[in-house]
Amino acid sequence: NRRRIYENKTLQPDVVPFVRIPPNANEKNQWIIKQTLDTGVYGIIIPHLTTVQDAIEHAKESGARLVKELNVSGAFHSPLLKSAKVALSEALDDININNATIPVYSNVNAKATIQADEIRLNLKNQIDSPVLWTKTISNMKNDKATRMVEVGPGKVLQGLTKKIDKDFQCSSIENLEQVNEFDYV
Repeated sequence: NRRRIYENKTLQPDVVPFVRIPPNANEKNQWIIKQTLDTGVYGIIIPHLTTVQDAIEHAKESGARLVKELNVSGAFHSPLLKSAKVALSEALDDININNATIPVYSNVNAKATIQADEIRLNLKNQIDSPVLWTKTISNMKNDKATRMVEVGPGKVLQGLTKKIDKDFQCSSIENLEQVNEFDYV
């Protein structure tokens, strides 16, 4: 909505609900509304719907202006991953994490740290916490950062970052070979 962008002087969207149907029977009969990204997107799991088509029809009947099926591989950054958080926490407790030489920004609290204990805690909390990506990029800019490196497969965060600030430099590291070749200076 160009008018909203002009009036609010931001690309930050208004809250836009979307419906996510559980991919397996273990998630049925749960009602969760959570913020998945601080860009204004909410995920909703509705207990009485069992198929994506049911959700689409229900949303349209309820007056939704846009209904879009999203292909997601998991309920990431939601309380549904609490059991995975326990396993991840145990694994992280068993490995050595050093203090960082460059700031590491966490999308859990949108803050930078170089402290190993904080990095470990943020990694544990990331699995079932909302993503504060807009605030993270804003804090990086305020701290005079000009470059964001996405580590892992895909380029989702690069795309989101470009929507927040088209001038921010974005790159990715997707494998160990790229880690060894990466110039972080």
